[in-house]
Parts: sequence; structure tokens; C-alpha cells
Amino acid sequence: MNDVVNPAINMFDNQGSESDSDHCGHLLAKLERPLSFIGEKRNRFIIFEGKWVNVDHLMEEASNDPRIRNKMMPGLMERLGEIKDELSNGCMRKEEAIDLFEEGVAIKRAIHLLNSGSIRKEDDPHGDIRRWLNYGKRIS
Repeated sequence: MNDVVNPAINMFDNQGSESDSDHCGHLLAKLERPLSFIGEKRNRFIIFEGKWVNVDHLMEEASNDPRIRNKMMPGLMERLGEIKDELSNGCMRKEEAIDLFEEGVAIKRAIHLLNSGSIRKEDDPHGDIRRWLNYGKRIS
């Protein structure tokens, strides 16, 4: 009887699971999309110039001084490249990959805001989702 029960339990435990490298590849593909930050969970802190920094504070600084905005862009692009390289290697646990993905999403959002010039603090945590839904309603 144990021979029958154990395979069934193992079958359900492994159902839908994917290897860590597959998961990294999936997250990298999501991060490569142009507007991948819309509707995705993101970190509040990123590694910028070798230290952990609050993204909202960076955006506030950039909104006050355009020179700071121009200095930030290469550092953000470099960090995003590092995250993509780490995800492409796929040699990490799923939790680490998710953390890197969420940091990458925060960086992509910051880059988008810097490029579009619409740097403002977003009080609504679901603002990205609402904008995306409104966009969907307009085009349908």
C-alpha cells in the first residue's frame, strides 16, 4: 500500500515545480519586457553605487535637480545590466531570483520615470495597476 501512496504524494509535490534555472529564465524574460514594471511587486531599496538606497529618495533627489538625474541614469542602467546577467546565469535559489527581479522592476520603473520626466511620488501602491487598466479600457 505504501508503494501506491508514496508515488502519488510525490507526483503532487512536484506538480508545477520548475528548476531554479528555469525560474531565473522566466523572470529574466519578464524583466526584458518594455513595461514589465507595471503591476509587478517591486522593492523599495536597490543597490546604487555600491550601497542600498531607497528608490523614492533617489527619485526625490532627481526631481529637484536635473544634473542629479543625468548622473543617476548610467548607474541605474549598469545595475539593471548586472541583475540581468545574474538572472541569465541561473545559479541561485528561487527566492534570490525573485528578490533580484523585484529590484530590477524598481530600477526599470525609476529609469522610465527619469526618461519620461514625470518624477513624482506615488502615494497609491496600486497606481501602476490602475493606469494599466485605464489604458486597457482606452484601447479596447
